[in-house]
Amino acid sequence: MRNVIDLQKTLQEQYRVPMSGGRLVILDTTRLKKNILSQLIWFHMDVVIPILGGLLTGRREAYRYLPEFTEGFVNAEDLASHMTSVGVRKINFQRLMFGTTAIQ
Repeated sequence: MRNVIDLQKTLQEQYRVPMSGGRLVILDTTRLKKNILSQLIWFHMDVVIPILGGLLTGRREAYRYLPEFTEGFVNAEDLASHMTSVGVRKINFQRLMFGTTAIQ
């Protein structure tokens, strides 16, 4: 959902398309909630990924955008609210990968 231009319209269309009894499932990265591991995860994203990406590809700058880009993502809780606003009823989500990914 991070790459769509209009989140509300996208969710409306995704809700409209499934047949009766169908499911809407979204797997996406999500903003990290502050927890005991969040500083370590941000260090990994801010420092480790750019260094490794630079060593492997020679283009470190290509991996520096990740932390800033991730901050712009809709978090799982807000996405659940958007889903409710378009009519989705039974909404559950689970955070995975130390809270950086969610399946809804």
